[in-house]
Amino acid sequence: MRAVLALATLLGLCFLTPEIAAAQTPDSTSVPPASADLGAVDSTAVDSTAAKTSASSRSRSVAGRAKHMVKSFASDVGYVVVSPTRLRGRGIVYTAAAVGATVALYGYDNEIRRGFFRSRGNALYDDAITVGDKLEKVGFMGKTWPYWVGGALVGTAFKIHPLQGLCLDVIESHLISGGVRNIAKLAIGREHPFEAERASFFKHGTSAPSGHTSVVYEIATVATRHTHGMPTPVRIGVGVTTYGIATCIAMQRVDSNSHWPSDVFLGGVSGAVIANTVVNRNNERREKDGLTAGGPRLTPWIDATGTPGVALAWSF
Repeated sequence: MRAVLALATLLGLCFLTPEIAAAQTPDSTSVPPASADLGAVDSTAVDSTAAKTSASSRSRSVAGRAKHMVKSFASDVGYVVVSPTRLRGRGIVYTAAAVGATVALYGYDNEIRRGFFRSRGNALYDDAITVGDKLEKVGFMGKTWPYWVGGALVGTAFKIHPLQGLCLDVIESHLISGGVRNIAKLAIGREHPFEAERASFFKHGTSAPSGHTSVVYEIATVATRHTHGMPTPVRIGVGVTTYGIATCIAMQRVDSNSHWPSDVFLGGVSGAVIANTVVNRNNERREKDGLTAGGPRLTPWIDATGTPGVALAWSF
């Protein structure tokens, strides 16, 4: 049971990742204190500039929106891929800690997995696994795409900006994290527990990192970040609930013999970090465009033949 609690604790630490990263991310819209010496800023000019930027975003053609969408998405992908080269100070420490924890878990994968099996029958453990079993499909992108797309459409149609932004941030996080994760799976080639008693690398396996765990931690991170500005009890409630469910699903992946403990830890951390990056960058775009819901968004339109449609666009 101690091995199980240790893994659950490590996975729960992923809850801290968004808050740490958010605290380190500079506010692109803030003004340095020294600027006060430069004289008063003409608020009319600032409002005029913001209005022009927002109007420009709304007046783009369908082709223009598509171009901006692709360019912005590619920018985010590039930002994530080269992010290791920007590590400084605490970022290096946190990365080293995550890598060290993954390596340590790898060394005890079999022992921890057997600890999970021995814990069956414990009421708390069984309850956690039951939650994971019932919600395991949330971690399968193929099952949840319609809900996120539907939520984005509803948010756009009824101008529910929080719903629109949350759903589109989740979609983008899934796309970027899924690409990174699939490349990692091919490169690592680790076998699943049901394929080999002792995991080995470069065997054409797809066990590491865990896709289900990555997906649910992406959702938890986006949901928690979108509570910014809400009352503290709401933020804590959403965080504890979403990350708690994500941890139950991660534990289920080990209990069901689908993944090794180090696989789910690596998936959880990578998913949380990438999702947090996506939210940060889209928030910067929203502030830049002066939109209550910017970044990726769905915009209704009608083409030259009168056929209605929806354009998916990322502002940057």
